[in-house]
Amino acid sequence: MTAEPVQAAEDATLGANIALAALGGNVVAPVEPADRDPVWKTANLIDGFPVIRGVGTIQSSFGWMPAAEVPVFPYELVFAFRSEREATLAAIVIDTASNDNVGNAAGLPKELEVWGSSTSATAGFTQLATTALPKAAGETVVKLAGAKAKYVKLVIKSSYDAGVRPQLGEVSIYEAANATSIVADAPKNLLLPALGGSLVRFTSQDRDGEAYRLFDGVVDAQQGWSSGPGEADHPIQFPHEFVFAFRDHRTATIDRVVISPKSGLVYGTPTATATWARTIEVQTSAGSPFEGFTTIRTLAIGTDGKPVTVPVGRRSAISSCASSTTRVTIARRSARSRRSRARPRARCSRAARRRCSARRHRRSHRVARPHRAARRSRTTSAPKRIR
Repeated sequence: MTAEPVQAAEDATLGANIALAALGGNVVAPVEPADRDPVWKTANLIDGFPVIRGVGTIQSSFGWMPAAEVPVFPYELVFAFRSEREATLAAIVIDTASNDNVGNAAGLPKELEVWGSSTSATAGFTQLATTALPKAAGETVVKLAGAKAKYVKLVIKSSYDAGVRPQLGEVSIYEAANATSIVADAPKNLLLPALGGSLVRFTSQDRDGEAYRLFDGVVDAQQGWSSGPGEADHPIQFPHEFVFAFRDHRTATIDRVVISPKSGLVYGTPTATATWARTIEVQTSAGSPFEGFTTIRTLAIGTDGKPVTVPVGRRSAISSCASSTTRVTIARRSARSRRSRARPRARCSRAARRRCSARRHRRSHRVARPHRAARRSRTTSAPKRIR
């Protein structure tokens, strides 16, 4: 008989990961050139993912590696937090699982130092901790005992192979859970994968217009979701539905939903409004991604291209409505044209769905499989395992 694995409890002393770019964190130094290879740039250290191996139009993110090919130790990385605020630090988590370090110890950092400063990004640093990383890719937690700092400097003094540039997958810096949070007032996009957001279900997508683009954090008139071109065997049908969930499928208090209608993509231009959504319905559910949804608002989308904000709850400033899943339904597009796009999966009518059970509906009608990220995201919570 095989025993079931037991998941380690979260460390209650760790607050939010304030190094995350999604919460205002940034890498102050080194300053990289504009033509730096994006798969190895420093911003990858705080994007919430140690490694993303891109497929198709999904760009790879391999972690961080120094630009210069010849190693010159020591290497220094300086991190700052939201609005350069001073934080009470609980720990720094160093993940050495970069693209090349998995299965190869050559690029693994060995000796590290952690320094903190509340003066500037270049002066006033005091040493907070030293550590020797294991000769295996993974997370190492270094406790910082409540030290206060506006800037944290990570110094890589050596690696397991001095002739190979060191690599890191991710760096997380946690504020103390019992201290006043410096990111409590930060606007949090709950759908960002870095904060645990996910796409649970969707009914259509097209090449270069995958459904994941709806919540990747990129707002661009040339990017976004597309249902695909209408064809003889796949005529234009509505509605199109997208079901989003939050971190660990937890219930969250939603302040507002913001929808950007622009999507030029490959079939049109930024002003080709004939392919934009015309009517959108926003629904929420606290119980299931398949049922129990309540309509919050039905919107008529204009053609000015401005983002549309949907207050969720009885007050627009602070919402009193909680939900674990949010569904966005595109009921109609604007006047159809030769560029109109729709290629949904087979669906039954709304009335028919009421007559059949959720189980029979899912068995009898095809439901598109959501895109899955290659690796789990690092969220603002403490890591599940502490070495």
